[in-house]
Amino acid sequence: MIRGWARRATILLAAGALFAALIGCAPRATFDAHLGRLIAPYRFRLLQWEVAHLPQAFRAYPREDLSEGANAVRLYFALAQAVREQEQMIASQRGAERITCPHCEEYDLEALRKRYDALRPRVQGILAGQVEEVLRAEGAANPWGLWPGRILFPPVRFVLTEAPYTLIVSPRDRIESARQALLVSDLSLAHIEALERAVERLEAPWAPRGVSALVEEIGGFGGTFPSLVVESGSPRGTLETICEEWAHQYFAFTPLGFRYVLHLLGLRRDYEIARLNETAAGIVAKELRDEILQRYYPELAPRPEGTAPPALGEPAFDYNRFMRETRLEVDRLLAAGEIEEAEAYMEARRQQLLEEGYFIRRLNQAYFAFHGTYADAPTSVDPIGEEMRALRAQSASLAEFMQRASRLRSREDLQRALAGR
Repeated sequence: MIRGWARRATILLAAGALFAALIGCAPRATFDAHLGRLIAPYRFRLLQWEVAHLPQAFRAYPREDLSEGANAVRLYFALAQAVREQEQMIASQRGAERITCPHCEEYDLEALRKRYDALRPRVQGILAGQVEEVLRAEGAANPWGLWPGRILFPPVRFVLTEAPYTLIVSPRDRIESARQALLVSDLSLAHIEALERAVERLEAPWAPRGVSALVEEIGGFGGTFPSLVVESGSPRGTLETICEEWAHQYFAFTPLGFRYVLHLLGLRRDYEIARLNETAAGIVAKELRDEILQRYYPELAPRPEGTAPPALGEPAFDYNRFMRETRLEVDRLLAAGEIEEAEAYMEARRQQLLEEGYFIRRLNQAYFAFHGTYADAPTSVDPIGEEMRALRAQSASLAEFMQRASRLRSREDLQRALAGR
């Protein structure tokens, strides 16, 4: 009898202990849930943006001579520069006794802004038409290679707008873009720094040594239609962004781009496919940009090799080499498990950059994870950049390169393509 009660008590105690253990070990809210709550007040509302801008993507741009239209584009960017200069002048003179007409400058600025804003829709149409014209001429108008002179897909549609921000999260013990989120454009520096600190306090099972966070402005975003393009201050930079975001949309309908979409959505994390996609899109964008400049803005086109003016001497500071050296040393330190040493080294290098006149607000693992996605960049140490450029050199045309790149599913596919397999 006693033994029976003892057995029951033991079973009850064991069940209670198991229940307590289950309660105590209940899974905490995931990293992504915590991250979602942190960025909720600052998240870029894609659906609202689409609702506001999608209708204009289906409006036909007014037809006009694209060469003549280039003059309107030049005027637009000249007005943009005039607006910036007037804003800076007013900011520097505000409160100064020498201003005899405190509102005159504001009236001038308002008049400039009106001309600038009124010209923007026309300039968007001209730039889109110039890109489409070159795409058709290159035979790269759609991802299926169907009637390239007639079927353009996706159509080139974009909105020139202010720069939004993106949040990049990398593990501290390696450089990898593990999470990324698009944020609104009107963030203050105080909000940015507070958000970075809050994210770095989160625990992540895939980053046992903690995470590194960075909030950076972006130049464009092709995940919307029309794409979101930040005006760079010149036709050259703006055209490159337009072409790059269009290339992302082109690739989205192919194996390469579809896998990148899965990565961005968090459904299939694959940092390698991100680097492949960004690198291919960058190569396409630069080649298209140069062809458009040659046709419509020859004064901005790159000089043919051998025609550049002779250099007066070696530059005192080589930024690209400095950043490549920094990345290589950071990779070495992280591979050795010396995380704190790597972070101290990055901060010391950032201070050196400041002395040379280059301002980088934060130089950390997330910085290299974001900028390292572009393996074709001059500062990159990623071999994917050289391999992708070799694939372009093997291709008879830009259209052929885009077709070959679009079929890639991994770096091994890229290496097999280079080997002719």
